[in-house]
Amino acid sequence: MAAPADFELGEALGSGQFGVVHRAVHLPTTSTVALKLCSTVALPDPKLLHRLRQEARVLMLLSHANIVRCFGSIELQTQLCTILAHVPGESLAHIVSREGALDEATAAPIILQVARALRHCHERKVSHRECVYNRTPPALMLPTPLPAAPTPSTPMLPTS
Repeated sequence: MAAPADFELGEALGSGQFGVVHRAVHLPTTSTVALKLCSTVALPDPKLLHRLRQEARVLMLLSHANIVRCFGSIELQTQLCTILAHVPGESLAHIVSREGALDEATAAPIILQVARALRHCHERKVSHRECVYNRTPPALMLPTPLPAAPTPSTPMLPTS
């Protein structure tokens, strides 16, 4: 797949059911982004294109430290390109496949971040379909190094 004209495509960062996410450089600003390229001709159901468009629109409305920022999307003749903030690090799935189950001290801050992001979504009446339907693990990107676990005196979730 080719990138839109204003982008220089870099390495593939991951792939999913409908496309591939690449590191890319936005040439006018020299900013590094993640570019999600989805082939629209390969979609088995036309309703999926609507869902992918809607996903980008909804993601653009969310602003939270634990949710990847979406800058917009570009629809080309045969693909939908979603422009996301580049999150350096590796996916939770990659870490778990390499190291096995995480101990509580490592898992706790990750779970806290996911809970805060989900709360932000739910407060805005947005559901993360991968969490709701429990189909596959959500694509969670973690910073390197992993955040420190909360201390025993630190509440895991705010009481408000």
